[in-house]
Amino acid sequence: MANKNANFANREVADLMLLDYSTKKMFLNVDWANVTSTSFEGDRVFATGGQGAPNRVQFDGSRTGTLTIEAQVYPVKVFQMLSGNDLGKTANFLKREKITAADATKLTLTEEAAGTYVQVFKADDDLGTELEATVSGKEVTVTVESGTEYIVYYYKAASKPQVVTLDTKHFPRAYHVEGSIPYKTEDDVIVEAHPVWYKAVPQASFELSWQNTGDPVSLTMTFDVLADSENRMFDLIFEGAEG
Repeated sequence: MANKNANFANREVADLMLLDYSTKKMFLNVDWANVTSTSFEGDRVFATGGQGAPNRVQFDGSRTGTLTIEAQVYPVKVFQMLSGNDLGKTANFLKREKITAADATKLTLTEEAAGTYVQVFKADDDLGTELEATVSGKEVTVTVESGTEYIVYYYKAASKPQVVTLDTKHFPRAYHVEGSIPYKTEDDVIVEAHPVWYKAVPQASFELSWQNTGDPVSLTMTFDVLADSENRMFDLIFEGAEG
């Protein structure tokens, strides 16, 4: 910038790059966040002395920090990061299908069933009286009335899935995080800032919600900022700020 003491301001989110802390290889490029923020705290205690016990000497320590990312759009790989587990590639899920019987002895599914689980009910008695049935592939063998609608519950194999699994053995790993944030000076000059979090670990707690009103739902990811082997926690590099 022309004036190294120029005032500047920010109204833009940070783009972030996450590297696996152990391997130092890229894991996730975050250029889809709505909000990125960081905060730091420290403990302070005082030695007191004299009448009225006024504070005389301060002692600081236990510095802690967090990095927070809020997003409305994000890839499935985010959940791999939050779970600490690799994404699975196979899964079955329960499906409900309404079928009109074209034959008195069977119903034909639109998808092949995975396994042997099947339950069949008349459409006007869903989850009422269950009909005795078996399934193989797309064919459900059952005594039905031709032209009548039925509800069939069965499992389908997911096609090319990415499966997020939370279990009791895997938890989030540590990441080295670097980013880019544009600031604008009063002279209308863009100054690029580059934050660095030397060691950040996603918190295992997160919330998923789904709704059909209001703004699109946001996912919030919170990282605990730790010190690395050189006791570094955070840098903020203003490129070209010296003038």
